[in-house]
Amino acid sequence: PSAQDHPPSAGELVGEMALRLPVVVGFFCLCAFARAEVSLPSLRGSWQIMGNGSVISSNTTNATSATNGHIQTASTNQTLPASPAAPAPIGNGSKQGEEWALGGPGGACLCLFDIDRTLTGKQSVASPTCPQNSVQHNVYDSAYGRGDLTLSGLGQHVGSTACARCKLGIVSHGTAGGNSMKAKIRSLIQGGGYIPNHWSYPNSIDSPLVLGCSYKPSCVRGVVDWYNRQGAGISPNQVYMFDDIKDNVESFHGTGFNAHQVSCSSRDWGEGGRIGLCGGSTWEVRLAPGVSTC
Repeated sequence: PSAQDHPPSAGELVGEMALRLPVVVGFFCLCAFARAEVSLPSLRGSWQIMGNGSVISSNTTNATSATNGHIQTASTNQTLPASPAAPAPIGNGSKQGEEWALGGPGGACLCLFDIDRTLTGKQSVASPTCPQNSVQHNVYDSAYGRGDLTLSGLGQHVGSTACARCKLGIVSHGTAGGNSMKAKIRSLIQGGGYIPNHWSYPNSIDSPLVLGCSYKPSCVRGVVDWYNRQGAGISPNQVYMFDDIKDNVESFHGTGFNAHQVSCSSRDWGEGGRIGLCGGSTWEVRLAPGVSTC
């Protein structure tokens, strides 16, 4: 008869278990380790996981802590960021300026633009004199020299400036030409929300599009009031006016509004340098407090 015909003796059973016991114990240890959610670096010394999430060494040579989003070494007490925070979108203005302008949670900002030589440049003048400008053929512009409407770099890219997150509007001393030019100018600022197809004048401001304004602070106040009637909640220190004419910008001193001159690098010396030549550039749009000229 073969050995399989006889049941194993007690000694054989004990020997078999002794051979398999390390395998079983190792298997359970491996499973327990795999279930653990804490992974420790393989450093010398004994380690202990503290209740605050810290991992400390008994010899305190290489102790580390992961509390408050930082890693700290006990031996040097040097704190290093676990990972850098993502920067806030800042458009073309400074981070500090934008945060100030947006007024914190629930705040609102308003950017207002002059038209002639701010959103536009001198008619039909593009490269090489004004390489950023774009001539709009068959759209008549009656301001100053007259001719085809020519958009400045700012006029074409308002949506890429720091003002992209703000309400938008127009306050101009001019007339914005005929219907074709008015439609084009209105389209430039549509990104800031709905802009009604209605142009206002200083004696009755019932839209954010104002023409014929000789004293701009009062017209800006009218636009702010219109937006606030729509529930915008805009305060004077969150309002920014951009204009190519120095006198227009300086008229905002003491009003509580902010105003900045544009087209600083290109002036129309045929007009004595009083007005811009190529018009505004996107980099000139910044949500900074105060009044500044070229």
